[in-house]
Amino acid sequence: MRSLDRGAAVRIALHRGLTHCRAMRTAADFERRQRIMRGAGALASVAAAATIGLLILQDRDEIASPGSGAGPPRASTIGNSEDSGPGDLGLVELQLYSGDELEISLADLPEGEPVLLSLGLPTSPAGSLPVRILAADGRILETTGAVTDDDPTRASVEIEADWLGSPGRYIVEIKTKERTHFPLRRYAIEVR
Repeated sequence: MRSLDRGAAVRIALHRGLTHCRAMRTAADFERRQRIMRGAGALASVAAAATIGLLILQDRDEIASPGSGAGPPRASTIGNSEDSGPGDLGLVELQLYSGDELEISLADLPEGEPVLLSLGLPTSPAGSLPVRILAADGRILETTGAVTDDDPTRASVEIEADWLGSPGRYIVEIKTKERTHFPLRRYAIEVR
């Protein structure tokens, strides 16, 4: 065994003490760093959730407003569909877009003839989609809307004008083939 002189013993004791102090300081630093990292992680989570939420809302707004993108925004309108034969003036066509309300007078509706509802959609495959029309007086009409390859952004629904024959608000619902938790588009018609 080797004997240590007094100076070496002090140096060893001092070294052990400093090592112990460093370990204590390192543990305190470690805890402080952990608190900072937890806070930064929580802040990053909130920022990521906010960003994802904004992206979802932006996509939803683009889908919900078919007029966004190239060109001016579209509005619901009343018009005549194309002539279907000689001497025929065509159907009254109500062009509706999701979220819009179309006001129409009873005088604008033809008596005893059908009305064509042209519903704006996000692009949808050709086929038929279930449609429900709810009247203010509690009546419900269930039918289908046809989507064609010619215009996959519109569904056509033909109904009797007499069904819209009383003043009030009518809600048109169409179940789309969108991959969302609630694939339903709504349109409003106010008959005065």
